[in-house]
Amino acid sequence: MKFPTNGLRITTEVASKLAGSDYVDVQISLDGATGEVNDAVRGHDSFAMAMRAMQNLADAGSPTSRSPLS
Repeated sequence: MKFPTNGLRITTEVASKLAGSDYVDVQISLDGATGEVNDAVRGHDSFAMAMRAMQNLADAGSPTSRSPLS
């Protein structure tokens, strides 16, 4: 199951639960490589929030990959 999110609710606890599931593919979108660019599109602190969520998932052992911009 694909799970697109902005990362807001991906705490360490949630990340652990998601990492333990073989059926969830978490997708966190960014609209820029820096906070300045991304936040202009997605809102204040959205870049930091997404990066924190990705780090929580990585720390929980969730497999990660990156999709290039189209």
